[in-house]
Amino acid sequence: GGRVTYARAFGMRDAARGLRTNLETQFEIGSITKQVTAAAILQLEEAGRLHIDSTLATYLPQAPHAREITLRQLLAHTSGLPDYFTSCADVAKLDSFDAVIGSVADKPLEFAPGSRWRYSNTGYILLGRVIEVVSGESYNHYVRTHLLDRAGMSHTFTLADESRLPGMSIGYDSARSVPAPAPKISEAVGWSAGNLVATVGDVQRWNGALADGQVVSARAYQLM
Repeated sequence: GGRVTYARAFGMRDAARGLRTNLETQFEIGSITKQVTAAAILQLEEAGRLHIDSTLATYLPQAPHAREITLRQLLAHTSGLPDYFTSCADVAKLDSFDAVIGSVADKPLEFAPGSRWRYSNTGYILLGRVIEVVSGESYNHYVRTHLLDRAGMSHTFTLADESRLPGMSIGYDSARSVPAPAPKISEAVGWSAGNLVATVGDVQRWNGALADGQVVSARAYQLM
């Protein structure tokens, strides 16, 4: 019925310092950020600022394959754009939007747009820039003002804020025999594809705000 019936935290947020996880612990929520980006695009469509069946070239004419793919295909991972996370030899060196997009700019589409599905972070980075171009605001400002604040998500930040968050959880690479802190990625690498940091409570607030029509209309939510 839209009410939290059970909430409890388990484990450690910082094993080296023996700090336990609690309900105020902030985690990198990674690609859940894509939900926020998709909602922002649909907000802008409902405001008449863009159309998801327009080509990417309508908003970003210099982007790779911009005349061949639509915003809807970017949203649905059916654009055929290669994913910079898997195609770039050293993702850690990507430190800007231009560097991220430049890493795939000379690569062909992996399939004809709309003909197949394949997960692509690249598409969501491009959607982030579309939000900026159409709204005239930075991606982070738009998301904070029009989505996170509206959903009451006061404990949600970005990768760039981690060093000042006292309750931040440290990620670990569990593939090693002795788990070690996972490598960090830059704000530019995560950005509109995966840069948000949140508490479990704020993720639940996001779920509720989407379902209740506080962020986008019921029609847009069904489309998502």
